[in-house]
Amino acid sequence: MKQTITQSLAWLHTWGGLIVGWLLFAIFLTGSLAVFDQEIDNWMHPELPAHHLTDEQAVERGLSYLRQHSPDAKQWGVSLPYDRSPELRASTGGRRDGVSVTLDPNTGEVLPVRESAGGRFFFLFHFTLFMPGMLGIYVVGALAMGMLAALISGIVIHKKFFKEFFTFRPAKGQRSWLDAHNASAVLLLPFH
Repeated sequence: MKQTITQSLAWLHTWGGLIVGWLLFAIFLTGSLAVFDQEIDNWMHPELPAHHLTDEQAVERGLSYLRQHSPDAKQWGVSLPYDRSPELRASTGGRRDGVSVTLDPNTGEVLPVRESAGGRFFFLFHFTLFMPGMLGIYVVGALAMGMLAALISGIVIHKKFFKEFFTFRPAKGQRSWLDAHNASAVLLLPFH
C-alpha cells in the first residue's frame, strides 16, 4: 500500500479491477445470455415441433399420457407450452424423485429430446460459477462487493471524472488508454 489515501485507493482500484474484472466479465456476459435461456434451449432442441394447441388441448394430451402410463402415481404434473417454450411436459412424483417426459403436443407421444446444457448453463454459471453448494453464490456476492469497492474508489480517485470524461488524448500511449477507461467508466456508471 501507499502513503496517502488516494494512492491506497488507486492501488486497490487497479489491482482489484484487474483481478476481479475478468471473472466479473464472465459473470456479466453469462447473465446477459441467461436472459434468453429458454430461447437458447429451444434453439438447441430443434426436434421440438411447433404447435397450435389451446391450453385445454395440451392439458388433455398430458393427462391422457399420465392416465395411460402412470395411473397409480401419487402426484401428476403437466407443464404447458407457452410463448418462450414449445415444450409439453408430463411428470409424476416430486422434484427429487419424480420422472418427467417431453410429449409431442400434436400427438401426445414421448419425444426423445437430446441432452444439452443450453441456456441453463449460462443461467447457473451466472450466479453459482458451478461451485458446490452455496459457495458459488457467496463468491459471486463477494465479487459484486469488490466491484462496488472498485467503483467507489474509482470515483474518489478521479475527483474530476466528469471533466475527464470529455478529455481524450490520442497517440499518448498509456494516457490514451486511461482516458478511454475514464470515459467508458463515466458513461457506464449508471448501469453498474
